[in-house]
Parts: sequence; structure tokens; C-alpha cells
Amino acid sequence: MSVEAEGRQVLNQAMIEGLRTGKAAEADLMILIAKNPIVDGQEEEDTQRHLNLVKNKLTGWHGMINCNLDYRIARFTA
Repeated sequence: MSVEAEGRQVLNQAMIEGLRTGKAAEADLMILIAKNPIVDGQEEEDTQRHLNLVKNKLTGWHGMINCNLDYRIARFTA
């Protein structure tokens, strides 16, 4: 991802570093994973993640799913 995506929860295809039209056009679906910005004084890692579903077609569902990352077993849970 590019610097434009830093600290943002809602991501899109234009934020992919070195994006060429062909990359996005070839993908049927992209899942972009974002996390909350770091808060000053925060000691523990924030486990909330935001899965941004991006399609290159106008039909179908586009959106964001909020979930938590269980890093001990590498699993996203709702």
C-alpha cells in the first residue's frame, strides 16, 4: 500500500503502491486489510482489523467488515 493508506480504515484500489491499471483490472476481487491508527500512550497492540472488499465491477457488494485478529492462531473473528 502507498503512504496515502497510512492510518486509514477505509482503503481502495487507488492506494496500492505502484498501481497500474492492469493490476486492478485483472483482479476479480481484492481484500485490503487495515488497522486502527496508533494512539499516543497505547501500550497494547490494537487487534481490530477492517477487511475492505473491493471489486473491479460495479455489480456485487462492496464494503467493509470489521473484525478482530487473534494473532496467536492467525485468525480473523467477527
